[in-house]
Formats: sequence, C-alpha cells, structure tokens
Amino acid sequence: FAYRHAAAVSGISAGMMEEFRRKDVETRRRVYFPNWLRNSVAAPPAKGGFRRKFNLPPDHLLAVYSGNLGRKQGIDVLLETATLLASPDPVGRVNRVTIVIVGAGAERDALEQRVAALALPGLRFLPLLSDADYALMLADADIGLITQASGTGQFFFPSKLLSLLQAGLPVATVADADSELARAVAEGEFGVNVAPGRADELAAALRRLSEDPGTLRRLADRANWVDRFSPGIVLPQF
Repeated sequence: FAYRHAAAVSGISAGMMEEFRRKDVETRRRVYFPNWLRNSVAAPPAKGGFRRKFNLPPDHLLAVYSGNLGRKQGIDVLLETATLLASPDPVGRVNRVTIVIVGAGAERDALEQRVAALALPGLRFLPLLSDADYALMLADADIGLITQASGTGQFFFPSKLLSLLQAGLPVATVADADSELARAVAEGEFGVNVAPGRADELAAALRRLSEDPGTLRRLADRANWVDRFSPGIVLPQF
C-alpha cells in the first residue's frame, strides 16, 4: 500500500533499489539516495596515542571493530579469529595481530564476559569511545573490521564502511558473497572479504597482512573509492 501511494520510494543501496523494482515500484518513483560522508574539518591526531592510552602493542597489526554489538553483526567470528591467532602456528610464527572490539548493543554484556573469559592477549573489548578517542583509534588502526551474520546483508549497506575508508583504512569484512558489503569490497579492492563462519580465513588474512605492509598500503591507497559518497556528489545527484 505504501509503495503504491508514495510519490517516491528511496533506498540507500543497490540491493534495496532492486527489491523495489521486484515489488513493482515504477522506475520514475525509485530514488537512489545513499548515506554520505560526514565533513571532516579537524586534522587527524598523531599516531600512537590510542595504543599508548589502552596499552596496545606498538608493533602489532591493529584491527578494530567499532559499532553496534547485536545479533546481525555476527561478532562471534572475531572472538573465534582471535582464538585461532593465539593458537600455536604450524610454522612457529608469532602472532602480531591485536583485535579491538568497541561498541554497545544488545549483545554487549555477553560479549564482554566472553572476551574476559578468553583472556587472550590479542583481543580487547572497549566501551563506546568519546569522539576524541575514536579519532585516536582511527589514526592508530591498521585495518577496520566489519562483520555481518549470514543472510543479513542483501540490502544493508553499513555506514561504518564510509567512516573507515574516509579515514584511509583498508577493511577486512565478513559478509555473504551476494551482500552489498562484499560487492563494494570487490568493486573497490580496498580490502578482503570472507564468508560468515570462516574465522579460519579471517585469521589467515589478518596474519598475512600483519607480515605484508606493502599489500596493506596498496589496499589503503584504494580507500578513495569512498569519495563517490561525498556530499558534493550525492546531494546534487539527488
């Protein structure tokens, strides 16, 4: 009823637009209107402050997840990944990856308890950060983490991808191959994606990147893919 009577039906992702088409919303009433980048006026802080403040290893690949901690995010994969990274390596390599989980949400208390019980040196859990500490985190992070539970990403385009790329960070994502997120990573080539439930593949990818700063830099160089979401492009198109 709403679709039939609306003057326009807008969506923030290609998946949403395709679903509107499938539901017989006419082309003239379908409006693609994605989220856009926040204007950043402050200069990024100097590196090192976040690691010092939260006592994180200065020589580790710092992989950060910041956002909602709910069921559809599938955060369990990060705990499994940290456990695998802490396990003895077949060829004797030392783990040089630290995973930091930041946020709040329905699963926060349970996750915090599990992280505490695991007591892994390469896994930290932090509450929501102030704006200043969030900026420190982005300055110190080497790679951003975005996770989705299987079956949740067909229409959902995570806005945190925009803020991570705007900060110049490559990403490691966990998402279905047909999700909006996986398609963006494949198109922009600014990160790596693994399927939900494949903590082994995520652990292997993070370990490889911790040993290959050249590849990490090349992925970060492609973060400018996000420029298509600048207000100066999105709003005039709308």
